[in-house]
Amino acid sequence: MSIFHYQDWQKAITDIRFLAIVVALLYYFKQKDMGNCRKRAL
Repeated sequence: MSIFHYQDWQKAITDIRFLAIVVALLYYFKQKDMGNCRKRAL
């Protein structure tokens, strides 16, 4: 007997994947903004 059902695993993996994409996008835009700020400062 497994503790998790197959659908629960599928949902968890989908949620984790979604969160990973969101974090990656936020990090990307943060780096981009920092780069723009450096350009403005120079």
